[in-house]
Amino acid sequence: MAGGRKIYEARIAQLDDMGVEEVFRLYLEHGTVKALVSSLWEPAHEGQQVGVSALYGWLDRNPAAKDAWRRLRKMRGDMDADEAVHIAMNATQEDWQAKKLQVETLKWRAGVNNREDYGTGVDAVVSTLGQAILRAITAAEQQERLPVPATDAEYEIEE
Repeated sequence: MAGGRKIYEARIAQLDDMGVEEVFRLYLEHGTVKALVSSLWEPAHEGQQVGVSALYGWLDRNPAAKDAWRRLRKMRGDMDADEAVHIAMNATQEDWQAKKLQVETLKWRAGVNNREDYGTGVDAVVSTLGQAILRAITAAEQQERLPVPATDAEYEIEE
């Protein structure tokens, strides 16, 4: 077995030993997949980041865990959205800019984890763009229907 494959299989075995509940608890604790795997393992090689493929490989081998993972990610998105609302509601005049950055980050993460409820995917962008275009067209059409205001002429009428 090649070195990389050995590491991959050892990581999957570790996840099996930990069990679904513990892996999911750590994910919720750490907040992101990268943070989760970084808490569990060292990089395979110096100067590299810890890869996530073993986690997703483990999920692929466990269909029930994979389905539960989807629900967990959705729940994580709900948690992030709730936290964003809490932060925004408690912002003060002194810290609103920092709080705004936190809220935007949480909104993004909520959208990544729960696209159905918080995502800003292509459909949302297309819909927003389409609505803007329709508003512009409607405004232009309404301007064409308005009577042109009379102005003072700079010519004389000769009889």
